[in-house]
Amino acid sequence: MPDHLHAVVWITKDTGRSIRQICNGFRIGIKRKAIELGIWRQEDEHILDIPYIRTLSHKGQLGNMIDYTHANPDNAWLRHLTPDLYTIRRNIRLAGLSFDGMGKDRLLTYPVCQVIALSRSLTTEQIDHAVSCALRKAEYGAITYTAAINEGEKAVARAIRENHYPLVVMLLDGFPPEGSEAARYFHPDGIYHKICSEGKLLLLAPHPSNYDNPNLIELTDQELERKAKEKGFHYTPIPHTSKRWRMIAGNVMMRMIMGG
Repeated sequence: MPDHLHAVVWITKDTGRSIRQICNGFRIGIKRKAIELGIWRQEDEHILDIPYIRTLSHKGQLGNMIDYTHANPDNAWLRHLTPDLYTIRRNIRLAGLSFDGMGKDRLLTYPVCQVIALSRSLTTEQIDHAVSCALRKAEYGAITYTAAINEGEKAVARAIRENHYPLVVMLLDGFPPEGSEAARYFHPDGIYHKICSEGKLLLLAPHPSNYDNPNLIELTDQELERKAKEKGFHYTPIPHTSKRWRMIAGNVMMRMIMGG
Protein backbone atom coordinates (compact mmCIF):
# COMPACT_ATOMS: atom_id res chain seq x y z
CA MET A 1 0.00 0.00 0.00
CA PRO A 2 1.19 3.62 -0.44
CA ASP A 3 1.68 4.22 3.28
CA HIS A 4 1.83 0.80 4.94
CA LEU A 5 2.61 -2.86 4.37
CA HIS A 6 0.66 -6.04 5.06
CA ALA A 7 2.62 -9.26 5.46
CA VAL A 8 1.95 -12.81 6.62
CA VAL A 9 4.96 -14.23 8.45
CA TRP A 10 4.97 -18.03 8.48
CA ILE A 11 7.18 -19.43 11.24
CA THR A 12 8.30 -22.95 10.37
CA LYS A 13 10.54 -23.72 13.32
CA ASP A 14 11.14 -22.70 16.91
CA THR A 15 13.69 -19.88 16.92
CA GLY A 16 13.48 -19.15 20.62
CA ARG A 17 11.96 -15.75 19.86
CA SER A 18 8.37 -14.56 20.17
CA ILE A 19 6.21 -13.71 17.16
CA ARG A 20 6.42 -10.04 18.14
CA GLN A 21 10.24 -10.16 18.22
CA ILE A 22 10.32 -11.82 14.79
CA CYS A 23 7.94 -9.25 13.29
CA ASN A 24 9.89 -6.36 14.78
CA GLY A 25 13.05 -7.82 13.23
CA PHE A 26 11.24 -7.99 9.88
CA ARG A 27 10.28 -4.32 10.26
CA ILE A 28 13.87 -3.28 10.98
CA GLY A 29 15.04 -5.33 8.00
CA ILE A 30 12.66 -3.38 5.72
CA LYS A 31 14.29 -0.10 6.73
CA ARG A 32 17.78 -1.52 6.25
CA LYS A 33 16.94 -2.76 2.75
CA ALA A 34 15.29 0.57 1.86
CA ILE A 35 18.45 2.43 2.89
CA GLU A 36 20.58 0.06 0.79
CA LEU A 37 18.35 0.69 -2.24
CA GLY A 38 18.44 4.46 -1.71
CA ILE A 39 14.65 4.76 -1.39
CA TRP A 40 14.44 5.65 2.30
CA ARG A 41 12.95 9.08 2.94
CA GLN A 42 12.61 11.03 6.15
CA GLU A 43 8.82 11.07 5.77
CA ASP A 44 8.88 7.27 5.80
CA GLU A 45 9.85 7.34 9.46
CA HIS A 46 6.40 5.98 10.39
CA ILE A 47 7.61 2.59 9.14
CA LEU A 48 9.46 2.42 12.45
CA ASP A 49 6.14 2.49 14.33
CA ILE A 50 5.37 -0.65 16.28
CA PRO A 51 3.30 -2.77 13.88
CA TYR A 52 -0.13 -4.17 14.60
CA ILE A 53 0.50 -7.89 14.99
CA ARG A 54 -2.31 -10.42 14.86
CA THR A 55 -1.46 -14.03 15.61
CA LEU A 56 -3.32 -16.43 13.30
CA SER A 57 -4.13 -19.51 15.33
CA HIS A 58 -7.64 -20.55 14.29
CA LYS A 59 -9.11 -22.17 11.20
CA GLY A 60 -10.23 -19.62 8.64
CA GLN A 61 -8.14 -16.72 9.95
CA LEU A 62 -5.53 -16.94 7.18
CA GLY A 63 -8.19 -16.86 4.44
CA ASN A 64 -9.89 -13.89 6.11
CA MET A 65 -6.59 -12.04 6.37
CA ILE A 66 -5.81 -12.69 2.69
CA ASP A 67 -9.26 -11.36 1.71
CA TYR A 68 -8.73 -8.30 3.91
CA THR A 69 -5.34 -7.60 2.36
CA HIS A 70 -6.62 -7.96 -1.19
CA ALA A 71 -9.50 -5.57 -0.40
CA ASN A 72 -7.12 -2.86 0.85
CA PRO A 73 -6.39 -1.26 -2.57
CA ASP A 74 -10.12 -0.99 -3.29
CA ASN A 75 -10.74 0.53 0.14
CA ALA A 76 -7.88 3.00 -0.30
CA TRP A 77 -9.35 4.06 -3.65
CA LEU A 78 -12.75 4.62 -2.01
CA ARG A 79 -11.10 6.86 0.58
CA HIS A 80 -9.36 8.73 -2.24
CA LEU A 81 -12.65 9.28 -4.11
CA THR A 82 -14.66 10.39 -1.06
CA PRO A 83 -12.16 11.74 1.51
CA ASP A 84 -14.82 13.80 3.31
CA LEU A 85 -16.65 10.59 4.28
CA TYR A 86 -13.48 9.15 5.88
CA THR A 87 -12.46 12.20 7.91
CA ILE A 88 -12.93 12.14 11.69
CA ARG A 89 -14.84 15.31 12.53
CA ARG A 90 -14.37 16.44 16.09
CA ASN A 91 -16.71 18.21 18.52
CA ILE A 92 -20.05 17.75 16.75
CA ARG A 93 -22.90 19.16 18.88
CA LEU A 94 -26.16 17.17 18.83
CA ALA A 95 -29.05 17.40 21.30
CA GLY A 96 -26.86 19.32 23.76
CA LEU A 97 -24.18 16.61 23.67
CA SER A 98 -20.73 16.38 22.05
CA PHE A 99 -19.58 13.72 19.59
CA ASP A 100 -16.84 12.87 17.14
CA GLY A 101 -18.07 11.49 13.84
CA MET A 102 -17.14 9.88 10.54
CA GLY A 103 -19.38 9.31 7.54
CA LYS A 104 -22.50 10.99 6.18
CA ASP A 105 -23.80 13.68 8.56
CA ARG A 106 -26.92 14.11 6.45
CA LEU A 107 -28.27 10.80 7.76
CA LEU A 108 -29.12 12.70 10.96
CA THR A 109 -31.67 14.81 9.08
CA TYR A 110 -33.87 11.91 7.94
CA PRO A 111 -37.34 12.17 9.54
CA VAL A 112 -37.98 8.42 9.89
CA CYS A 113 -35.64 6.51 12.25
CA GLN A 114 -35.46 3.37 14.36
CA VAL A 115 -33.27 2.70 17.39
CA ILE A 116 -32.15 -0.91 17.78
CA ALA A 117 -31.64 -1.53 21.49
CA LEU A 118 -32.32 -5.20 22.20
CA SER A 119 -32.26 -7.32 25.34
CA ARG A 120 -29.20 -9.49 25.89
CA SER A 121 -31.47 -12.45 26.69
CA LEU A 122 -33.28 -12.75 23.34
CA THR A 123 -33.59 -16.20 21.81
CA THR A 124 -32.44 -16.97 18.27
CA GLU A 125 -36.03 -16.83 17.07
CA GLN A 126 -36.55 -13.43 18.73
CA ILE A 127 -33.38 -12.07 17.17
CA ASP A 128 -34.48 -13.31 13.75
CA HIS A 129 -37.81 -11.54 14.26
CA ALA A 130 -36.04 -8.30 15.28
CA VAL A 131 -33.88 -8.52 12.15
CA SER A 132 -36.95 -8.98 9.93
CA CYS A 133 -38.75 -6.02 11.53
CA ALA A 134 -35.70 -3.77 11.23
CA LEU A 135 -35.18 -4.68 7.58
CA ARG A 136 -38.82 -4.01 6.79
CA LYS A 137 -38.62 -0.53 8.33
CA ALA A 138 -35.29 0.16 6.58
CA GLU A 139 -36.84 -0.88 3.27
CA TYR A 140 -39.47 1.82 3.77
CA GLY A 141 -36.84 4.49 4.42
CA ALA A 142 -36.07 4.38 8.14
CA ILE A 143 -32.52 5.23 9.24
CA THR A 144 -31.27 2.60 11.71
CA TYR A 145 -29.46 3.72 14.88
CA THR A 146 -27.62 1.16 17.00
CA ALA A 147 -24.61 0.66 19.25
CA ALA A 148 -24.36 -2.96 17.98
CA ILE A 149 -23.19 -4.28 21.34
CA ASN A 150 -24.94 -7.59 22.04
CA GLU A 151 -25.62 -10.47 19.65
CA GLY A 152 -29.11 -9.30 18.68
CA GLU A 153 -28.00 -5.75 17.91
CA LYS A 154 -25.01 -7.05 15.94
CA ALA A 155 -27.30 -9.30 13.90
CA VAL A 156 -29.54 -6.36 13.00
CA ALA A 157 -26.57 -4.13 12.14
CA ARG A 158 -25.08 -6.89 9.99
CA ALA A 159 -28.35 -7.38 8.08
CA ILE A 160 -28.81 -3.63 7.57
CA ARG A 161 -25.31 -3.09 6.20
CA GLU A 162 -25.32 -6.24 4.06
CA ASN A 163 -28.48 -4.94 2.39
CA HIS A 164 -26.84 -1.51 1.97
CA TYR A 165 -29.44 0.39 4.01
CA PRO A 166 -28.37 3.57 5.85
CA LEU A 167 -26.96 3.02 9.32
CA VAL A 168 -25.87 5.22 12.25
CA VAL A 169 -23.59 3.41 14.70
CA MET A 170 -22.77 4.67 18.19
CA LEU A 171 -19.11 3.88 18.94
CA LEU A 172 -19.09 3.78 22.72
CA ASP A 173 -15.33 3.09 22.74
CA GLY A 174 -14.70 6.21 20.67
CA PHE A 175 -12.24 7.07 17.90
CA PRO A 176 -8.46 7.09 18.31
CA PRO A 177 -7.06 10.24 19.96
CA GLU A 178 -6.75 13.32 17.79
CA GLY A 179 -3.31 13.62 16.16
CA SER A 180 -2.40 9.96 16.74
CA GLU A 181 -1.18 7.60 14.03
CA ALA A 182 -4.21 5.39 14.72
CA ALA A 183 -6.51 8.33 13.98
CA ARG A 184 -4.60 9.04 10.77
CA TYR A 185 -5.28 5.56 9.40
CA PHE A 186 -8.69 4.92 10.99
CA HIS A 187 -11.47 3.73 8.70
CA PRO A 188 -14.55 1.49 9.02
CA ASP A 189 -13.88 -2.21 8.61
CA GLY A 190 -15.22 -4.69 6.08
CA ILE A 191 -18.57 -4.02 4.49
CA TYR A 192 -18.90 -0.91 6.69
CA HIS A 193 -16.17 0.50 4.42
CA LYS A 194 -18.31 0.00 1.33
CA ILE A 195 -21.48 1.59 2.69
CA CYS A 196 -19.41 4.47 4.08
CA SER A 197 -18.20 5.25 0.55
CA GLU A 198 -21.85 5.16 -0.58
CA GLY A 199 -22.82 7.79 2.00
CA LYS A 200 -24.91 5.27 3.96
CA LEU A 201 -22.93 5.15 7.21
CA LEU A 202 -22.35 7.54 10.08
CA LEU A 203 -20.19 6.60 13.06
CA LEU A 204 -20.71 8.70 16.20
CA ALA A 205 -18.51 8.54 19.29
CA PRO A 206 -19.74 10.28 22.47
CA HIS A 207 -17.38 12.54 24.40
CA PRO A 208 -16.79 11.48 28.04
CA SER A 209 -18.33 14.77 29.17
CA ASN A 210 -21.71 13.56 27.86
CA TYR A 211 -22.02 11.19 30.80
CA ASP A 212 -22.15 14.18 33.17
CA ASN A 213 -25.07 15.76 31.30
CA PRO A 214 -28.01 16.04 33.77
CA ASN A 215 -30.64 15.31 31.12
CA LEU A 216 -28.80 12.19 29.93
CA ILE A 217 -28.34 11.01 33.53
CA GLU A 218 -32.02 11.41 34.32
CA LEU A 219 -33.22 9.69 31.14
CA THR A 220 -30.73 6.82 31.52
CA ASP A 221 -31.74 6.17 35.14
CA GLN A 222 -35.40 6.22 34.07
CA GLU A 223 -34.68 3.70 31.31
CA LEU A 224 -32.86 1.36 33.70
CA GLU A 225 -35.73 1.59 36.19
CA ARG A 226 -38.23 0.82 33.43
CA LYS A 227 -36.25 -2.25 32.37
CA ALA A 228 -36.06 -3.49 35.96
CA LYS A 229 -39.83 -3.10 36.48
CA GLU A 230 -40.54 -4.93 33.20
CA LYS A 231 -38.71 -7.94 34.64
CA GLY A 232 -40.41 -7.63 38.01
CA PHE A 233 -37.25 -6.50 39.82
CA HIS A 234 -36.80 -3.74 42.37
CA TYR A 235 -34.65 -1.05 40.77
CA THR A 236 -31.31 -0.42 42.43
CA PRO A 237 -29.31 2.47 40.93
CA ILE A 238 -25.96 1.48 39.45
CA PRO A 239 -22.80 3.62 39.15
CA HIS A 240 -22.74 5.97 36.16
CA THR A 241 -19.18 4.80 35.45
CA SER A 242 -20.24 1.17 34.98
CA LYS A 243 -20.27 -0.44 31.55
CA ARG A 244 -23.96 -1.36 31.88
CA TRP A 245 -24.99 2.23 32.66
CA ARG A 246 -22.98 3.62 29.77
CA MET A 247 -24.39 1.06 27.35
CA ILE A 248 -27.92 2.17 28.23
CA ALA A 249 -26.76 5.80 28.06
CA GLY A 250 -25.59 5.13 24.50
CA ASN A 251 -29.10 4.04 23.52
CA VAL A 252 -30.56 7.08 25.28
CA MET A 253 -28.19 9.37 23.39
CA MET A 254 -29.44 7.94 20.11
CA ARG A 255 -33.03 8.71 21.10
CA MET A 256 -32.04 12.21 22.18
CA ILE A 257 -30.41 12.81 18.78
CA MET A 258 -33.59 11.61 17.08
CA GLY A 259 -35.57 14.06 19.21
CA GLY A 260 -37.54 11.45 21.10
